[in-house]
Amino acid sequence: MTKSADRGDRRDLEYPPQLAEAELAALCERRKLAGTGSSMEKDEPWAQDGVGLALSGGGIRSATIGLGLVQGVARLGLLPRIDLISTVSGGGYLGSFLGRLIQSKGEVMTDPTPPVHQAAKDLATGEDGPSFPLRWLRENGFYLAPNGSGDEGVMAAITLRNWAAIWSVMSLFLLTLMLLLNGLRLVVVPMVFGGIASLMSSPELANDTCSMLRMLLPPPWPLLGDHFWWSPWCVIPIPVLLLGVLPPGILYWIQPSSHDVRLRLKLLSLALIMPVTGLLLLFLASCQLLNNWLYWVEISAGASFVAMGLYQSRARYEARRITPESDGLVSQIRWQFSHQLHNGLRLLALAVAVALGDTASQTIYAVVMEGGLNALEIWAGGIATALVVLVPLSRKALNLLPSGKEKVKLPVTLITWVAAILLALTVLLTLGTATQAITWGFKRPQEPGQTQTAGSLLLRSASLKNANISVRLKDVPTRATLDKTVTRDTTEVMVSLPAEQNLLLEVNPAAAGNDAGVSSSSSTSLFISLALAAFLSLICGRHLSFLNRSSLATFYQNRLARTFLGASNPLRQNGNTSVREVMPGDDILWTDYKPHAFGGPLHIVNVTINETVDGKSQVQQRDRKGLGMAVGPCGISVGVRHHAYWGSPVLSGLPIQQGYAVFPAKGFKPENLTLSQWMGISGAAVNTAMGSYTSLGLSLLCGLFNVRLGYWWDSGRRRREKGWLGWLSLGFPVQGRMVNELLAMFPGTAARLWFLSDGGHFENSGIYEMARRRVRYIIYSDAGADADYTFADLANLTLKLRADFGAELEFFTPEEMEKINHPALVSWDRLKPDPQTGTMPGHGTLARVRYPEGGESLVIVLKPGLTGDEPLDLRYYKTGHPDFPHQSTMDQFFDEPQWESYRKLGEHMALEIFGKADRAQQPFGWMPE
Repeated sequence: MTKSADRGDRRDLEYPPQLAEAELAALCERRKLAGTGSSMEKDEPWAQDGVGLALSGGGIRSATIGLGLVQGVARLGLLPRIDLISTVSGGGYLGSFLGRLIQSKGEVMTDPTPPVHQAAKDLATGEDGPSFPLRWLRENGFYLAPNGSGDEGVMAAITLRNWAAIWSVMSLFLLTLMLLLNGLRLVVVPMVFGGIASLMSSPELANDTCSMLRMLLPPPWPLLGDHFWWSPWCVIPIPVLLLGVLPPGILYWIQPSSHDVRLRLKLLSLALIMPVTGLLLLFLASCQLLNNWLYWVEISAGASFVAMGLYQSRARYEARRITPESDGLVSQIRWQFSHQLHNGLRLLALAVAVALGDTASQTIYAVVMEGGLNALEIWAGGIATALVVLVPLSRKALNLLPSGKEKVKLPVTLITWVAAILLALTVLLTLGTATQAITWGFKRPQEPGQTQTAGSLLLRSASLKNANISVRLKDVPTRATLDKTVTRDTTEVMVSLPAEQNLLLEVNPAAAGNDAGVSSSSSTSLFISLALAAFLSLICGRHLSFLNRSSLATFYQNRLARTFLGASNPLRQNGNTSVREVMPGDDILWTDYKPHAFGGPLHIVNVTINETVDGKSQVQQRDRKGLGMAVGPCGISVGVRHHAYWGSPVLSGLPIQQGYAVFPAKGFKPENLTLSQWMGISGAAVNTAMGSYTSLGLSLLCGLFNVRLGYWWDSGRRRREKGWLGWLSLGFPVQGRMVNELLAMFPGTAARLWFLSDGGHFENSGIYEMARRRVRYIIYSDAGADADYTFADLANLTLKLRADFGAELEFFTPEEMEKINHPALVSWDRLKPDPQTGTMPGHGTLARVRYPEGGESLVIVLKPGLTGDEPLDLRYYKTGHPDFPHQSTMDQFFDEPQWESYRKLGEHMALEIFGKADRAQQPFGWMPE
């Protein structure tokens, strides 16, 4: 046993003394009330003779096997000996049921027997048949839809309602952004380029500028082909390339060598020479000393040189601040340029995407208005067809989502990527087309074809307000000027041309008050629509509760509460209640949930904090994309070294020696969730974020279909997310968080809101927190889907124990298992079905966790499988369902034969392993004689 003075800094970070003392007090209280008190030293109490039960994830399968296991333990009189339960996902269903059952017995106090013994009596099936809690659980194996098609209809209605609500909010927000872009197009772009044209004194340059304006502000008719219409934003990537991508890319290569004697002087010279050169080029351009076609080249080069000077000055300043000495200065500067290049490329990609998206949407709008209702029907039919095709593919992809033990395979990734991208493009282009309709006042941007008078077609569609327009023949020096000014009242201007000639329109930008084709009434409606959409988006974006209520999490948590917590609710025992009805006592606040105060075990619920973007936290390796978070009766642990203790309902952080701290030492008040909410979060397996299994394709697909079981938890920390999403979330927090989910960008503990999901997305066994506490004896129900018996959950646990705690998990060798000589326990390499008979030689195996400071935990692994000595109904069920007992975790609807087969198998394994054990021999020394 390790004394406090010998714990060391690492141990204090893993399991701080303050948390250890609080849990020791709770452990002593529970053992006293359970009648299993024993002398314990203050330091490392769990390592002495603590007994833990780890219930793995696996949905309703894990919960039902765990129920049978607990029943078997209760029948043997061992339930009061369990000190700690650590649950993940479906294991939390059963763990929460057990804890709430024990506490409800103590709250009623109709029997002087200790509550934990009363609960054990209810769980142990006796001569009087199953108790009410067992009958309730059996009758509600279909916990998501207990009444069959009726409840499935309710589920469908709730799903449709939430999907419509979330996309109404997001569509309104996206429409606001698109209307804002078109508003900028009407105001800012003409103002900027109109000012450039007015500064030109040379007629040739003015003509060149007008040509550029025709590219920037194209009139509402196709420029290429019959139906193609370039967006004015197509020019934006050019300055982004010149100012954001080329400067840092070039500067990286022209930095002097770090071995140069006059390094600092050369760096300063670069910072001064480049902007001076750029300003000189801009001055020459203003003097118009170059040929016309080189004018824009000169402008571009000058702007790029000025930008290079600014980049050089900033990188030099930042590098000197980080590295005052010359050694490493150039390396730091080059790193700065690489980082700036990365940001520039991201901005360039965004500019290109906006330009192409706007081009596509306004082209679609032109086609729709050209073809009228027929084109609109074709577009709507295309969307409907895409949805009909993609929905089955998407459902298939969702059924193939990882259950927490394997990475997504390439075909599944490909399906999800294709489906997600097509759906996202459909949504964005539909909204973009609606934006164009508002911009153009729901009018045609061009009239039906005019074959005899091309000038009539162009001029009638321009509809400029008092603009001076001239027409000349292409490649003909003479210019033919119209004999009148085109106004909004002009009905037709006829220009007869030879068939082989083309028109070239020249617009005087100073006289054009609006973008081509947009009337003042359309402009007014655009800005009114923009103001209204922004106002509604702002209102919708302030209600953070919408984030969680619009997902399936609330429905999921409510069904879990009525099923697994309702089974222990005394108000339901009159037999006149339905699982569909809400009853008082079905749920309880976490801060009021204390089964250990009635002799029951301490209960730890494991969840995952999703973290995929760079932030201050960096408390785990980045490839995990998530942090383990354990919610216990005395406090909360995040990762390895971050802890806070409860002061109901206030949390106070425990200090760390140095570096980033998740929790502040001063008390703060997080969102106080209920037991069913933590239970549901721990089981949020299918989600937009899944820890290390998170990918952009899956996040997009789940987000578009609103397949969201995760929970945005208010940690109570006053901390704002950095970057553009942080700024977006200031004004529109709901939409910002939804963008996080759609783009798989989760800031983790670096923001105030933490996106929590299934604990199995980090570690699925539940042993992780027991290893933190050095629990001496661990009973492990390995009920995850593992049809190939690869022990994937234990392999993942082994990796994390070694990386985080410096501990090693090892199976007992065959020689050691022979010495144990237990009829139901075999070495792990033999713990798999025989290919011929389908039966296994045993129900479990043994393992140990060795710790760096010495000592070890003994792990009794129960692995579901049939050995051939099970009851007849289990063997019969196996013949009809070859994948039993490792059916898909996606199957959450258990009928009575399926439910009873899993429950009975769990009970049978417990009786075989613990009922036939030599209690005087390790690892069964914890069992009473």
